[in-house]
Amino acid sequence: MLVHVRTAFADSAGRPWVALRTALGSAAVRWGGPPPATGPHRVEWTVDDTAPGARFHPARRPGPRIAARGRTLAMRGRLVRDGGGPPHLLLGSTAVLLDPAAPLGELADGTWTELVLPAADAAVYPYTV
Repeated sequence: MLVHVRTAFADSAGRPWVALRTALGSAAVRWGGPPPATGPHRVEWTVDDTAPGARFHPARRPGPRIAARGRTLAMRGRLVRDGGGPPHLLLGSTAVLLDPAAPLGELADGTWTELVLPAADAAVYPYTV
């Protein structure tokens, strides 16, 4: 996914974070690497969906979205469960791999699903194509 890093900063533990903007929305998340320069970066997302604060639920609206809500992050995408591999959340053309601690219950393959988790349990990692 292409993101635009607006600001890089460190949390109280010295871990790098970024405020970023994507075509799907904006958020502040941990950065998996040395603090980046502002500007465009290609990244992949990781989420700790096994963390106690992570929740999956049916989305109220269709369409991919990334949003910050205080200290939480909301990611809305299409749930892929029956693709032959691990389940993932499809945010536009970007797949976020999932390893949920609890069963996904009534969330069927292909449904619009929202994952809400503490922002500290999500990170982006830079990569080069």
